[in-house]
Amino acid sequence: MTTLLARGNTALRAGNYEAAIALYSQALAEQPDLGHLLRTNLRLVRQRLLGNNARSAEGLAQYFWRLPLDCLFQRILNAIQLEPEPPNLAATIYSGEQALAALLAQQSILSATPIVVSIIMPTYNRAAILGEAITTVIQQRYPHWELWVCDDGSTDHTAQVVAGLNDSRIQYLPLSKQGAAAARNRGLERARGSLIAYLDSDNYWHPDYLGAIVTLMQKCPGRSSIYFDYFEYHCDDNNIYRLKSFTCPKFNHEQLLERNFIDLNSFAHRRELYDCFGGFDEALPRLQDYDLILKYTWLRDPLHFPYPLNLYQRNAQLQQITTVHQHDQSCETRVSQRVAEQLQSGLPRRHTRRLQRVTILSWDLCRNHFSKAFALAEALSREYEVQLLSFDFFDENVFEPLRTIRPPFETCYLRGKKFPEFFNELDAALEAIHGEILYVVKPRLPSLGLALLANQRYKIPLLLEVNDLETIVNIPDPQAQHVSLALETANWSDPELLIPYSERWSQLLDPLARALPVVLTHNHALDAHFNQRCLYMRNIKDEQIYDPRRFERTHLRAKLGFTPEDRVILFGGLLREHKGVFELLQLLEKLDDPRYKLLFVASQSSPEQAQLIRKKSDKIRVLPPQDRTAMAGINLAADLVILWLNPAIPASHYQMPYKATDALAMGTPIIANDISDFGELGRQGYLRLVPFGDWEGMRTTITEIFNNYTATTRQRLAGQRLFQRQFSYSAARANFELAVNRVLTEPLGILPIAVRFTEAFAEFRQHLK
Repeated sequence: MTTLLARGNTALRAGNYEAAIALYSQALAEQPDLGHLLRTNLRLVRQRLLGNNARSAEGLAQYFWRLPLDCLFQRILNAIQLEPEPPNLAATIYSGEQALAALLAQQSILSATPIVVSIIMPTYNRAAILGEAITTVIQQRYPHWELWVCDDGSTDHTAQVVAGLNDSRIQYLPLSKQGAAAARNRGLERARGSLIAYLDSDNYWHPDYLGAIVTLMQKCPGRSSIYFDYFEYHCDDNNIYRLKSFTCPKFNHEQLLERNFIDLNSFAHRRELYDCFGGFDEALPRLQDYDLILKYTWLRDPLHFPYPLNLYQRNAQLQQITTVHQHDQSCETRVSQRVAEQLQSGLPRRHTRRLQRVTILSWDLCRNHFSKAFALAEALSREYEVQLLSFDFFDENVFEPLRTIRPPFETCYLRGKKFPEFFNELDAALEAIHGEILYVVKPRLPSLGLALLANQRYKIPLLLEVNDLETIVNIPDPQAQHVSLALETANWSDPELLIPYSERWSQLLDPLARALPVVLTHNHALDAHFNQRCLYMRNIKDEQIYDPRRFERTHLRAKLGFTPEDRVILFGGLLREHKGVFELLQLLEKLDDPRYKLLFVASQSSPEQAQLIRKKSDKIRVLPPQDRTAMAGINLAADLVILWLNPAIPASHYQMPYKATDALAMGTPIIANDISDFGELGRQGYLRLVPFGDWEGMRTTITEIFNNYTATTRQRLAGQRLFQRQFSYSAARANFELAVNRVLTEPLGILPIAVRFTEAFAEFRQHLK
């Protein structure tokens, strides 16, 4: 039998389809009881031969051949009626199997330590079919798993079925009848794995499902969840299986709010999500999976493997929850209420590892980058004792828009100097630190370097946020290149090292930043720079200030000198050429419409700002730095924010401007180009995308924004929801909780890179004596 199959596949790969058909037919005749292994191959090869689609034929045969001979997943899939065959099914299976094989080939090189997956399976009186679902777990080729069969008060012989499978990795948990959500939660409470997967007793997994989860999550350590496509099939009263669908949409949280397109049996996540945000809502008899998936994809999009690896059946004979409780509308109401509460107050958190004191380190307090450290200190101060420590390197005092704010947290501001005088300031900073954890903003020497010294001295764990590629952030040049230097090769006589915030220190600290246990960022380019291992922490704003309900738009526009007919295009922040400020001037000329006005709000002085002021045009206004309340109002008063970052400048790809946060919060429409995270946000409908320099596309898009009120309103509201989920202070607290949970699961103590840095820094200090 095996020989005939092998010969058939060899003939198929060689393009000899007639021989392949003959060999498959002979194998089927000799062992008809294993016909489920061959019928689909045979039928599809014949179809492809007639349709001359050799690639699909070969792919499908390889797909069925590579599965084990006793594979239950394949047997059930073969039983599904495929007449007529759905379009693209063969191509999807072929592509999926190719992608899966390539993915699993990387598994052995990603981690030498086995990762345990905990599988949660609730069940109630399903003894007749339970064994098949568990069999598809036992048939997983990834062996490091535990299965919690959470028996929700069954009165049949469920316990005997589980015991009869005789696998020590299966844990049977008898419970009183409380519902599937409670049963799942009891399993989650006992789960020991770092990854969690779910399988109901009427679903079936591809034998490489767990292997795919583990490999993808290892490849992207910064992501916390993942979902797969699945075969959905319906079983009628005559036990005839009919395929209904086999693909899922790309992830889009707005679409997820409208309907659930992710099946819990095809969804997995790191345990950290449960540890931080809890499990299932036990008051929901239905939609409990939907509620959990909304919660676990709230802060960051999940990974998506766009190929079906699960069989999901709908069968009225099984008394499934979806059918039994389909008329209970209270579930929809409760889920909607929870979404509204989370938009208002953020995710509910368990606080399993509650800290008391946090020290935030920012390398400088004078410029706009200090805004992030200050905002995070404010956000966390509502739940923690926060200390913000920073240095004044430019003798300008606190960044101007923040000077009048009386912070609700402790500040420790020290002078910024050159070396060797700066050694004394670092020593004073080390003495002043009193947090139980360090949150470092930017991998600069006065922030990350200080944190590494503190870790070596006090064993304080640390988190690093990277929101720019520091080695090129100040180089608006298309030829700029990132350079990383090994600490051991440092030339202590280099005069650049006398400046604590110099590019040379950034080059030396970059490889150290990559070695830290937990790093956070705000866009995918920086995440890629750090090997896909970053958690997310967006550029945040206080939702209590950035609330459109606090302002009256007509009054704000009049105060700024704009009429109701004016169409105000806003740019706020540091006015730099590579950020598209001069393109906005060209746009004004190309629009050639007196209604359009440009409003620039500078965060600090720059040569470009002086050039704009010299224009002296009645269509251009340049305002000095504004405080937060004023900026919130200005964004609401504006009609449009355009963020055209020049893609020829490397630094542009690593930025996510604060002005995007302001616009999202206040519901101001945004146009951007496909750079940083703008591309994905645009494709998900939060903003509009126009390629850099596409003037006609820009003109058309601007016209659509003003003319299509319905579409613009929908996008504005989606953007405000995105702000609440990911860019607000409540989102910052939830992301901080996730990062703290992760760093505290690592072995605590002195980091090896802290030892290396401390020893090297001592050499530098000795050299300057």
